[in-house]
Amino acid sequence: NWSNVAIDSIINNGNIIKVAFNKNKTIGIAIAELNNNSCYFLRSVDNGDSWAAIHQVAGLMKSVSFYDTDKILIAGDVGEMYKSETGGLSWGLINTNIFADITDISCAGNQTCYTCSETAVVHKTSNADTWNNVYSGTNINFKSIWAVSS
Repeated sequence: NWSNVAIDSIINNGNIIKVAFNKNKTIGIAIAELNNNSCYFLRSVDNGDSWAAIHQVAGLMKSVSFYDTDKILIAGDVGEMYKSETGGLSWGLINTNIFADITDISCAGNQTCYTCSETAVVHKTSNADTWNNVYSGTNINFKSIWAVSS
């Protein structure tokens, strides 16, 4: 069954791009894209029944993944990535040295995460801060990635 949920009114005329919950389902994070090439991060602590805007960034973010109960990465255009270790209450910008649009991010837990980009490259981190190329060699643009294990 589907039902409408309450979303912060600041997101009127925006689009929800991606939603993720931690493994305990106690925190949800969503990315809302606005018409002015900016995004809001939304947070839910009631199983997704309501969402509050918690952080705004310039640029377009495309994916969100939890790498622990309250540790989150959000990635998007030109390798831009934000990290929270407080369940989304505070955010910091990471220098990824990725210079392509990140299309997806997926974490296997324990700070091991993977991204893919529109330049046919997969990146990996083992500490949620330092990213390395781990796969290239095709001309196919990657749109999605899923980390099964580290």
